[in-house]
This record gives sequence, structure tokens and C-alpha cells, in this order.
Amino acid sequence: MSIPERFYRIARHKFHELKDRIEQMDSEALDYTEQQSSTSSQRRSSHEEALRELNKAGSDGEPVNQKNRFPATPPDLGGVRPQMRSPDEIRRGVPAGSSANNRSVPETPDPLLPHYRLLGLEPGVDFVAVQGAYHRLIIRCDPNRFPVGTDEAREAEKIRLRLEETYHALKEALDPVSRRFDILELDNPTPPSASA
Repeated sequence: MSIPERFYRIARHKFHELKDRIEQMDSEALDYTEQQSSTSSQRRSSHEEALRELNKAGSDGEPVNQKNRFPATPPDLGGVRPQMRSPDEIRRGVPAGSSANNRSVPETPDPLLPHYRLLGLEPGVDFVAVQGAYHRLIIRCDPNRFPVGTDEAREAEKIRLRLEETYHALKEALDPVSRRFDILELDNPTPPSASA
């Protein structure tokens, strides 16, 4: 086997590793969105079921009027806000004022996490590490490394574009200096002859 053929096989192998990682990330993202949509539809159906049960449980067989079910203003507790705990928190003995209970907004995943994963980095690394990983992967995905017109060359171009999008997203988030230069507007300088 000749040396150029060995280099080609190594490049093809590394390229396919990256392609497999991207396909796995895409399938995980699709599974996550399907899971989120199914849980939201389950929550919606359980909420509707609870409302139907509440309406059935009205006194004297009449449906309960939702507007009159609860008072418009909460009772005055002297400035103390009631702390509600879940049954699981009660079983574990979590105190009512704990910080775990104060999460009213569910945590949203980091929007940069897929970009870090694509580059094979841990979330929160500095921009220098992002640059290094980007340059390593962009060299692996160079379409010129593969024969012109092959499926591998086309896939390499797609992956290269995706890597560039990832790099620019992380650059905008992590490198404040480049962001400043991107939005910098220069005034029209006065010609030197006008100032004399």
C-alpha cells in the first residue's frame, strides 16, 4: 500500500468518525424534541382531565365555575408567601424554604451545548480551545482531501459549513473583542486637504 493511499484511508476514517458523531447528535436532538412534544401533550391532556374531574366534582351536581372557584386575591398572610412542597420533597424532608423549591422557571439547556458537542469540547471552555478544535476538524473535513464529485466530498462540504456555523456561534458568544469589531462603524474621515 502506498503512502498517499494510507493518508487517504486515514483521512476517510477520521471524516467518517466526525460524520457519525454529527448524525448521532442530530438523532439525539430529534429524539429530545419528540420527547418534549409528547410530554407537553401529556401535560395538556392531564390538565384537561383534571379540569373535567373538577367540573364533575361540583356541589349539587352543578359544574364548578372556574372563575369563582378560587378567590381573586390571595389571603393576606402578613407578607409571608406560602411555600409549597411536592410530596417527594416532603418524604425526603426538604425544608419549605429551601432553594430547590424556589425554582419557578424550569432550567433551559445551554444553547451553546450542541456547538460544544460538535467540536468535541466540554461546555464552558475558553475560546482558544474552541479555535484549536475548530481548526483540527476543519482540516479533517476539507473537501479537497477527497476525490472530486464523490459522496464523501459532498458530505465533507456539508460538514464544513456546519462547523463554520458552530464556530461563528461560539465566537460571537465567547470572544467579546471580535464582536466589537463586527459592530464597529467608522465615520467618514475628512480628507487631509480639507483639514489644512
